[in-house]
Formats: sequence, C-alpha cells, structure tokens
Amino acid sequence: MAFGKSPGRRGAATPRAGLAASLVLHAVAVAAILSHPPTRAAIATAMPIMVSLITPSPAVEPKAPPLPLDDAISYASSPSMFDMSPLPRLRAALFANS
Repeated sequence: MAFGKSPGRRGAATPRAGLAASLVLHAVAVAAILSHPPTRAAIATAMPIMVSLITPSPAVEPKAPPLPLDDAISYASSPSMFDMSPLPRLRAALFANS
C-alpha cells in the first residue's frame, strides 16, 4: 500500500464530477426546451391535474331520537304481537269493553 492512499476510497472526485455533469446537462436540456416558443406557451396555459386520493365518506342518516321515558313505559306495557303466549292478548281483548 502506498503512502497517503487508503484502501477504501478510490477517487471520490469521480462521483462528484458525474453528479455535476448530470446537473449541467439537465439544466441545458430545460433551457433548450423553454427556448422553444410553442413549448413555452403550452406550459404557460397548462391546467394542473387535480387528483383526490381520499374519497369522501358516505352520508350517514341520523338515528331516530330515543323515546321519552313516559312513552317508552307505555309502549313496553302495551300488548304486542310479539308476545309468545296468547293469554295477555286474550285478556286484553275480552276485558277491553267492560
């Protein structure tokens, strides 16, 4: 190994020169494209493309408000068609007119 050279670095100037050359070439290309008048006009009048990545959530219908306590008690104590035994409905039908 020679004096003053490290085994890990072999000319760090090469990647920097490549980066600089790439930036210069891109700048020259952009300048050449923008020097063309129709291209400049097209870029000036171009409208941006709007993309929505988040879809709006569907509208949620509000739930019915809960019954007041008095109505809930009277509704719960009234005979229902969902009663399993016919006896409460039979009693209500028989003694409704008396």
